[in-house]
Amino acid sequence: MGIAEPASWGVWAAGFLLAAAAMGGRAGAAGEPPAEVLMAFDREADLQQVSVNADAKFAAVESQVGKALRLDTGHKAQWPGITIKAPSGKWDLSARRVVKLDVRNLADGKVTICLRVDNPGADGQQKCITRSIELAGGASGTIDAQLNASGLRLSPPEPIVGMRGTPAASGPVDPANVVQVLVFVPNPSADHSFAIDNLRAEGAVRTLEAKAFFPFIDEFGQFIHADWPGKLHSADEFAQRKAEEEADLAKSAGPAGWTKYGGWADGPKLKPTGFFYPAKHDGRWWLVDPEGRLFWSHGADCVNTNNATTPITDRRPAGQGFAAGAVLRHGQLGPVRLLRGEGAVRDAQLHGRQPLPQVGRRVEGQGRGDGPPPAAELGDEHHRQLVRFGDLPPAQDAVLCGGALWGAQH
Repeated sequence: MGIAEPASWGVWAAGFLLAAAAMGGRAGAAGEPPAEVLMAFDREADLQQVSVNADAKFAAVESQVGKALRLDTGHKAQWPGITIKAPSGKWDLSARRVVKLDVRNLADGKVTICLRVDNPGADGQQKCITRSIELAGGASGTIDAQLNASGLRLSPPEPIVGMRGTPAASGPVDPANVVQVLVFVPNPSADHSFAIDNLRAEGAVRTLEAKAFFPFIDEFGQFIHADWPGKLHSADEFAQRKAEEEADLAKSAGPAGWTKYGGWADGPKLKPTGFFYPAKHDGRWWLVDPEGRLFWSHGADCVNTNNATTPITDRRPAGQGFAAGAVLRHGQLGPVRLLRGEGAVRDAQLHGRQPLPQVGRRVEGQGRGDGPPPAAELGDEHHRQLVRFGDLPPAQDAVLCGGALWGAQH
């Protein structure tokens, strides 16, 4: 995630979202146990757990690592495929993060293959997870069905209001009671042949005591209960981070081959009008920049210095140091004001009522007296970062953007 990216922290973002990203991307990544094989199709007993749903047949075939299961599906049924039952009635996968299945397309045509993980009573929408992969002729891949998004579990479970993918969040299935998996082709218009192998559960779910879990966000908006390269450990690191970022920005003038407007400088040349306009070129619609070059933009926008807030009603203390300490620009630590305001529409949607108290932060007094840095300085810095990331062209006067960046340029 972007947490490890060296950057000046001019704006303190809402820590709840950062913490959720950290939990999902970091927890359980190191020292995970070996995969738990659920079905390898190497034994006759494995095949006895397999049955046909509709318009399909299967057989064990030799593979590079033993045996695999070949499936030949027709196109008369809506979901032709097979069901694989848990040998002992269920798999307890509560300590695992994901179910995986290796697949290989044995035919020349393209095929979409689905993997569905079921609890008792699954109907294709409730009490199940369905994931798919599209494979070209002869291609191989792996289907992943995620059981635990965060890789963490609280004991005893405790809800965290307003967050998704948290240790307390319940997913669409109960990992401790997986009774079967289905493998099928959705709505086929032709026959297909493919092989499956190594049905397994991977990843580790880390159990944390609920009492010790809170707070789980530090004063810099980072997840407390994990570490990773680039994580900030003290305010003393700001100066080094800023120097590293300046060195990185100095090395790059942005992507090559762009006009000052971000158009394709080495591409086709259309009529320059001094304005952006739409045009059809070689059968496709494009935007054309003021110099007549084809233009397409996909990146960050609305860069500004608005403070971020998050509701605190019905939440246990999630963050530490909310009343003092903050991430500020240019390696400086200054006073922080704890903001308590009334909730807006977003909070009403979260709780079904309004208004709600919120907590947020605003950077104040950055070594220049009270108040934020000059808009021009912020705009220049944000622009240099976006150019480095490939989101904006190098020429500032060509950029139309929101917030502080737009104000600095116009």
